[in-house]
Amino acid sequence: MTEIDINFIKDLAVLAGEKIIEIYDTKFDIEYKEDLSPLTIADQKSNDIITSGLRKKYPNVSILTEEEKDDRKRLDQEYCFIIDPLDGTKEFINKTGEFTVNIALSHKGRAVFGMIYAPVIKKLYYASCRNGAYCEDIVTGDVNKLKVSNKVNDLVWVGSKSHSSEKAKSDAYYNEIVEALGYQISKTISALAAVTCGKVDAIALTGGLSYSKVLTDIIKKRVSFIVPVYLYPESEEVKALAMNGILVLNGERKIKTY
Repeated sequence: MTEIDINFIKDLAVLAGEKIIEIYDTKFDIEYKEDLSPLTIADQKSNDIITSGLRKKYPNVSILTEEEKDDRKRLDQEYCFIIDPLDGTKEFINKTGEFTVNIALSHKGRAVFGMIYAPVIKKLYYASCRNGAYCEDIVTGDVNKLKVSNKVNDLVWVGSKSHSSEKAKSDAYYNEIVEALGYQISKTISALAAVTCGKVDAIALTGGLSYSKVLTDIIKKRVSFIVPVYLYPESEEVKALAMNGILVLNGERKIKTY
């Protein structure tokens, strides 16, 4: 493969976008993949248009697409097309208009070309090595060259609204799990302190969990009234158990029962 036909890729992206919009204005079924991400007929139709077109034009180039099983033989090829036929399926389902068709090309594991088509606003963005980046209005045909900003302050962040809300939900769930874990550990420590009638010199938190400041802060807040809490994070606790087990078997160390 010596050169990519950008106009051909443009036509594919726009054709796939037109099919997506055609389905966008109708009622459609929603399926779910194994990872519970949504899938619609628009994802599949767009994928069919792009992959069939690329296979006819570039029969010797591998294809990695989100909607088909990965063929690991692509790793043995110099070139590979990478496709997300409908990036933003949740936005498509929620009818926000914020979804795109994505087509890229890699050479020996490095991206050398990329194209994004936003079918609702009919804008095409594409870039390739040594040729720069461009934005094309499909309606008017106007093409503008894009430039990287020199700004270092007041930067604008661009992201998916769905992903932001998902992150907020996952963060809340994580906090609940850590809080519950901290509560259970604190309850066990307090129970042991009660059993010893409060004759405790210190509380030592060891192991990998001790690296979590969030978790240890929760525990400290609940049990530091008993005695001071000390952290002893250890990355080789299994090794330490094994070594001490050998010492016991060799009679060099006695087993202590607490």
